[in-house]
Amino acid sequence: WNQSCVSIMERTETFMRAMRVADEALFRNANDDGQQIRSVERHFRAPLFEPHYSFVYGNDADFIPACLECPPSFTSTEMTVVWTYPARLDSVTEWKTIGRVRLD
Repeated sequence: WNQSCVSIMERTETFMRAMRVADEALFRNANDDGQQIRSVERHFRAPLFEPHYSFVYGNDADFIPACLECPPSFTSTEMTVVWTYPARLDSVTEWKTIGRVRLD
């Protein structure tokens, strides 16, 4: 797991609705086989199984600071969906914003 510092996000109704909108837009064809709409919970992967904001990525212990202070509480007003490539732990070379959803 290469997310070295994360902040768990509160599952507000607005955030979860934005997740459902993004899921429908991105995975519409996956639901065209007549199956029931799948839960967005499948996007909240191990080891946290929670929506989160990632502050630091990496597997290199020399890169990760010895001490990281938690940022103060903040309120997100926007969720951005980003396509990344390649899907590897060692490096993502391409990042492309494909959608934004206002949360307020």
